[in-house]
Amino acid sequence: MATLRTQGLVPDFHAIWLGTWVAAWAVAFPTAFLFAPVARRLVARIVRAD
Repeated sequence: MATLRTQGLVPDFHAIWLGTWVAAWAVAFPTAFLFAPVARRLVARIVRAD
């Protein structure tokens, strides 16, 4: 949706969208993989606080 808003419906929209999606995935997946254990521990502490 963000790509559509910034680029508009251009002829090569699908190629642009795919390129930005791959770039975002390349950053988001390792970030989530690294921070998931930290988030799980934090949530476990919050839930056990009762």
